[in-house]
Amino acid sequence: MSDPTPEIGAYVLATKYSDGDPGDAWALGFYDGERDGRHYVKDSAGKQIRGNGFRRVAAIRPDVGHWLLNVAARELEASHPGTVNL
Repeated sequence: MSDPTPEIGAYVLATKYSDGDPGDAWALGFYDGERDGRHYVKDSAGKQIRGNGFRRVAAIRPDVGHWLLNVAARELEASHPGTVNL
């Protein structure tokens, strides 16, 4: 069972690949829709964060996003591939 697709404008966590590995590109932003099997996410200025989109996306609460950026990001990105999943 997969997560439901977020609504346009929802605050989301997105990962480059569908496995959710934090060693790969990931982003927090606002959902901008799905095209050709990829999910697009904008920053607060309305710019696309990754031009080629993301394979996995899920709506999250703003406090979780704050924790990810300010507490967990360094440790997650330093984790060996496949050991942690966002």
